[in-house]
Amino acid sequence: MSTKKVYLAEPQTLSGEATVVDLINGERLIVRLDKTWFHAQGGGQKGDKGRIGSVVVLDARHAEEGEVDHFVNSFDGLSVGQVCSLSVDAASRRVNAVYHSAGHLLAAVAEKEFPEIKAVQGHHWPGEARVEFEGSFSPEFAGRLSSSLPLALKKAISEQWPVHVLGNPYADRSVQFGSAAPIPCGGTHVAHLGQIKEIVIKAIKKKGARLRVSYEAEANGVAF
Repeated sequence: MSTKKVYLAEPQTLSGEATVVDLINGERLIVRLDKTWFHAQGGGQKGDKGRIGSVVVLDARHAEEGEVDHFVNSFDGLSVGQVCSLSVDAASRRVNAVYHSAGHLLAAVAEKEFPEIKAVQGHHWPGEARVEFEGSFSPEFAGRLSSSLPLALKKAISEQWPVHVLGNPYADRSVQFGSAAPIPCGGTHVAHLGQIKEIVIKAIKKKGARLRVSYEAEANGVAF
């Protein structure tokens, strides 16, 4: 039985009720639900933390047959068939959404400024966030990108581009930043770029045939 991933349709919703369908007691304690608001790790974004009832959710991961594994600290108070309240940790979700959105924005802005490159991979974890590009890189290209990218990112943030979730959220979901091309994505994001305070480029390095842009991001003090 697959888990309905409600966060795909309601990325700004952090709570709800779900039914426990399985409790797996193995190397780690796992709770499976009929539906979830917890983002399961994937697409370069960390899994959510929070609570199922009074039980602490340490992480959420994709499992077989479309299910989501909620790794918990105990099964206390939980039983199969029970309807439980779910609450996603807002601070953790906020950080991960900001970093994921920052990575997508970085890719979109870089591709617009330099059409000869294409973003091919992103890793949006705080402390190790990066976007990798393929394309034609001249010896001075990293310097050109380093010079223009921070200003272009600052401009996009100041214009507070909206962030739209397009398509069927459970089948062909994509995310669009402002007027940039939509990108298939199963992650959570800010509602608009005004929720990002700053994106700082930490390094631009050649890694084999790719160019890696490392970054840090900070949330603005506005409500999500």
